[in-house]
Amino acid sequence: MSKTNKPWEPPKGPVTYIGPSIEGLAPHMTTFTGKIPELLLELAQERCKALRQMIVPAARIAEKVQATRKEGTAEFTLYNKVKEFLQLGAPSATETKGE
Repeated sequence: MSKTNKPWEPPKGPVTYIGPSIEGLAPHMTTFTGKIPELLLELAQERCKALRQMIVPAARIAEKVQATRKEGTAEFTLYNKVKEFLQLGAPSATETKGE
């Protein structure tokens, strides 16, 4: 069976970013009811695929946040990968605007 390289698409409807805060872009527990910022989508698509799992349907917030805090879960591992990515100098929203 071959894999397809379809672009990642975030969940439909209101979503919440449950990852570590991204300065000027997505504080921890930000809910997006409309459009998700392009920079966040770009980071999740191209630079840090673990971010994809930090953008969850708003209806699943409690379950997913609890999993990010439980060592040994996939969510815990992914949360920490995002944290490491951000500590290594991921761009903030203000840096990409040239400020």
